[in-house]
Amino acid sequence: YSCFLTAAEFSVSVAGYIDHKFITPVVFYLSRFIFLSIGDIILSTYHTSFGGALSMKKAIIFVCLVTIILTSFPVMVSNAAFKGVLEKVKTHADIILMVNLEDGNSIIEKNADKKSMPASFVKITTAILVLENCPDLEEPVTVSTNAVRVLANTYSSVANLKPGEILSVQDLLYCLLVSSANDAATVLAEHVAGDIESFVGLMNEKVRALGCESTNFINPHGLDNPEQYTTARDMVTIVRHALTFPLFEEITSTFRYTVPATNKSRERKLI
Repeated sequence: YSCFLTAAEFSVSVAGYIDHKFITPVVFYLSRFIFLSIGDIILSTYHTSFGGALSMKKAIIFVCLVTIILTSFPVMVSNAAFKGVLEKVKTHADIILMVNLEDGNSIIEKNADKKSMPASFVKITTAILVLENCPDLEEPVTVSTNAVRVLANTYSSVANLKPGEILSVQDLLYCLLVSSANDAATVLAEHVAGDIESFVGLMNEKVRALGCESTNFINPHGLDNPEQYTTARDMVTIVRHALTFPLFEEITSTFRYTVPATNKSRERKLI
């Protein structure tokens, strides 16, 4: 999903375009290095299939790093200087939105209100509903046959959960957000709402309540569907709300996690 500056060359150009008048040489070269490194990660990650295997933690980390860079300049960089970038730099990404996460102000944007399929960014809303409805994160959850069967032949990202397996809500959240497991999404959806369809209804109610009028969900995991869409601007609203939950921020900052052995599986190493 291209709402987070998907082209590495654009990231380099952004840092290279910033005039030395605005920042010191040290910060200039530091920001250029970080933009290049993170840009390469985003480019390699988001040019893969949208089959649910995308890792949103990298996108969120990217947004946070950009925010840190912008808010750490010795001298405030004007928004006008950044907005001029799109007029000077050729970008491959169709949708671009860079915002200040503290106040929500747009710094750079391109087609920020264009609808597009969100892929695994859907899981952010899934996680929000779980965190709001499951106060006991150690509560045991039993994997149903249906939660596994609905993903048959999708060849998508899964944690290989087994019918009858019992895991805690928290471990399922780690499966959901660290390894982008689609089966964790369906299991959590059934746990919260009783069935997947009802959970999707709650997802749409939630984003409407947040003010997202250009978003519609069809499933809790993000497998492509023409009727499932969002915009970069709506996604920023959703992410900002998700980051109000300390556990969400903690999990999406985790690169490796071990799910303890269960009644049906040995321990799982998530990356």
